[in-house]
Amino acid sequence: MNAGKTEHIKDAARVLSRVVDAIGVRAFAGLENLEDDLADPVISAFARYADVPVLNMESALYHRCRDCGPDDDRSSAAGSATG
Repeated sequence: MNAGKTEHIKDAARVLSRVVDAIGVRAFAGLENLEDDLADPVISAFARYADVPVLNMESALYHRCRDCGPDDDRSSAAGSATG
């Protein structure tokens, strides 16, 4: 999508909105300008132009879906807490 250019995001969000119930987006920090990274411009642009919910799967600041799995999956992966 050409490095997150708004016009490409606008088109993609509108087309995807016609064929899906939600859009999951992973956007990474550019690491060039802190203010731009904090604004999450890719996530914001998708949310602005999509007609369906936009899920922030991972961005410069947030990884909101990290804790969506069941508790028993996390505890079984970590092992027993007893000594």
